[in-house]
Amino acid sequence: MHRGLGRSVFVSTFPRDEAGLASRPGGGDPVFTSLHIAEEFDGTFAARARAMCLRLAELGYEVVADVSKRTLDVFGESDVAELALSLRLSALRLDYGFSLEETEAVARRVPVCLNASTLPPEHIARVARSGARVVGMHNYYPRPETGLDDDRLAATNRALAGLGVEAWSFVAGDLELRGPLRLGLPTAESHRGAAPYAAYVDSLLRLGAVGVMVGDGPLGDYDAGLARSFAETGTIALPVDFLDPYRYLEGTAFTVRADSPARVLRLQESREYATAGARIDPYNALERKTGSVTMDNAGYLRYSGEIQVTREDLPADPRVNVIGRVPPRYSLLLRNCAPGARIKFAPPEGR
Repeated sequence: MHRGLGRSVFVSTFPRDEAGLASRPGGGDPVFTSLHIAEEFDGTFAARARAMCLRLAELGYEVVADVSKRTLDVFGESDVAELALSLRLSALRLDYGFSLEETEAVARRVPVCLNASTLPPEHIARVARSGARVVGMHNYYPRPETGLDDDRLAATNRALAGLGVEAWSFVAGDLELRGPLRLGLPTAESHRGAAPYAAYVDSLLRLGAVGVMVGDGPLGDYDAGLARSFAETGTIALPVDFLDPYRYLEGTAFTVRADSPARVLRLQESREYATAGARIDPYNALERKTGSVTMDNAGYLRYSGEIQVTREDLPADPRVNVIGRVPPRYSLLLRNCAPGARIKFAPPEGR
């Protein structure tokens, strides 16, 4: 239903990452790499980069490489499209140094990604009209406070979609954040510190991206599994740390009610709890922090058993039991549980 969450691979770290990549052959999954990171350039860079790109293609990955005019010098090439073909790249992300005319000429020979964070959407659409596949790919932002604002990012993505151009963006990783700052490589500043899976879903559903890559590199198995499940089913897995008596709800799927207000997610099927099962006594009726999973107790009479998830802080209510909570790193998901969406409670990482 959605494109899977791509990842980044760098020449300097590929020897360490190769085994993991080979154990999960790509099957068309996207991979981003950069062939113009000055810190990686040495006398063997071109040979190592070529070997990496050919190996990734052999494993079935679609490789998108960030290149500049300096890349041509490093590889001893004069034609960037020929370089892409020789490296078996799926697309080139043309960075600084290429004129509009040069970009259009390249785009007629190989797919290209253009900088959606800095170029006007109309500029990207003009290149798309040259006859090749063109994607708008945003930057990632290593320094805190410099990532794109949500409103601007969503508006750019909508404009690109209206012109028939896909928008791609980045989210931060969760295993080893890339140096020198090691503070994540997201496109949206609001995603810094968020779980990669949550930022991935938010990028697709709320911010309007069509493709998403992990900027930092490898991704942990937990978030990778959640992202894969969402791509395949469209159901939003919502990690919840339930209190012990309520762990039986792990794995349960619900539909968000069409009339859910902004404050809470009302779960349609949970009304079954109001007419079946044992009496629900007051228990842990505490303040309902954002992301709290609640169940109405007998004090709410015929509503007893209804399950909700709070999307903002709400006060304690003796008629409402707090039975679990979505970890804060996954709270972005709450913005994306639209009326009619299917969600499923998932056990938290490590259980």
